[in-house]
Amino acid sequence: MEFTTVDKITQFIVACCVLHNICLEAGDCTVDDLLTVVERQERTHDLDVHNRGNQAELQAYQPSQTAREIGLRG
Repeated sequence: MEFTTVDKITQFIVACCVLHNICLEAGDCTVDDLLTVVERQERTHDLDVHNRGNQAELQAYQPSQTAREIGLRG
């Protein structure tokens, strides 16, 4: 297959993306299957950091919610 024009290259890339999405939907592969070991470690680290941030926000939010509830009751 010759890629002599931008049009043909674009069509080829779109076809690859469509086939990739079909494979993902069919369960033939997952995004994790495509990641390298380093990318997988970085992704795990990012999720850990994100989860810690969510926990900190939740802990910061709960005391103010309790204070409002006390104010409403009193």
